[in-house]
Amino acid sequence: MESHLPHNCTNSAEAIAEQTPPHRLEQLAKESLELARLVACNPSAPAAILKQLSQTRDIPTRSRVASNPNTPPEILLKLSEEFPEAFLANPALPLLCLEHPDWLKTRSFKTLKQFLKCDTAPAFLLEQLINHSSLDIRCLVAYHPHTPIPLLEQLAQGEETSIQHAIAQNSATPLSLLETLLKDGNDQVRATTAQNSKLPRSWLLRLASEGSSQVREGVAANPQLPPSLARQLAEDDNPQVRAALARNPQTSAFLLEKLASDRSMFVCASVAKHPNAPEAVMMQLARHRSRHVRCSVATNPNIPISLVEQLLAENDLDVRKALARNPKTPVTLLRQLVGDRDRYVREGAIKNLRNQARSRLTASRSLQG
Repeated sequence: MESHLPHNCTNSAEAIAEQTPPHRLEQLAKESLELARLVACNPSAPAAILKQLSQTRDIPTRSRVASNPNTPPEILLKLSEEFPEAFLANPALPLLCLEHPDWLKTRSFKTLKQFLKCDTAPAFLLEQLINHSSLDIRCLVAYHPHTPIPLLEQLAQGEETSIQHAIAQNSATPLSLLETLLKDGNDQVRATTAQNSKLPRSWLLRLASEGSSQVREGVAANPQLPPSLARQLAEDDNPQVRAALARNPQTSAFLLEKLASDRSMFVCASVAKHPNAPEAVMMQLARHRSRHVRCSVATNPNIPISLVEQLLAENDLDVRKALARNPKTPVTLLRQLVGDRDRYVREGAIKNLRNQARSRLTASRSLQG
């Protein structure tokens, strides 16, 4: 086998070459961390070496062992809790299921939830978990984008409204099933269904004219809401509907400006948090009589620096807490807040400073690389 390798083969090339003999892979894995990571990816790496690499402190190495098809089943199952995505993507998973048919029953509730939060969760896993005793697990199956349609239809036949909510939010749910939920579900389920971006314009128009304010609230939150319907809902009598519109990421600056003068402070607070709120709107709401609205402005991720300084001058505790956590707050002002008399303000400012420093370091490395 060794003779198949070129004489001028680099260590890196040897580490990933399937024809590299086991004793050489073992040597390479001990030479450096970089080579150990490459050996961990090698599908010809012997089980004994992969077992050793699974015990290393290096997270990327262990993750690669979890995705290696030659990793022994007992090691794979152990690593599945730490690296669910790598485990589910392992080509040897179907074989593991044949050799250990009850492996899923031995996984913890936490691990099962991690599996179902991975886009790579295979259909057979979703099918096995559809009848799990935990409602939370069944809801995650109902929400998963790769759950086969027959399974979604089976889940929808149950009476658990939380599962119906999950199906209504699933981006892969077909229109036929969404229509069933709109016809047969209660107002809460219908409101969730009304938020699904798949709904045709004609359906949204019909739902917006219904008597249920909950359903209209769902329509107002739909990311595909037509502009004409958005203008109509901005005049809705129910403040919850107007607030949902103010939270909709697609709501125009024109409507946000209009809703900023709403008589409900909850609507104004929703506008104040909107990342697309115009600067003039934020300036207006920063002077709002409601403390709740002013605090909401302080949380806006696009707040102007001049407004940060203005709000900070108010010396309001809740506003200071919000500004301490806002990633837009300048470093100079965060350093001031580190000395605040309130513990939560200090802790928020310290954490924010660390996050901003980490972001700057990551950006610097990207430019260098």
